Amino acid sequence: MKNLQFEIGVVEEYLPKKASPGDTEALVQKFLAANSFTEKQFGQAMGVFMKAHGSQVDPAAANAALRKGLAGK
Repeated sequence: MKNLQFEIGVVEEYLPKKASPGDTEALVQKFLAANSFTEKQFGQAMGVFMKAHGSQVDPAAANAALRKGLAGK
């Protein structure tokens, strides 16, 4: 078990770091300011956002921030 944890630690050092939830929300706000998606276009907005920032963010955090940012639009 110790060996496996060591190996996971080594691999994680080389994986790209994900943005924090706060940083993800800032990226979403910047994205929404530059684009004019409505709440009904959530799927399209999510696709475009993840294509641009997918390797940088946690998809669940991006989903929540995008839904919050599009609410009422």
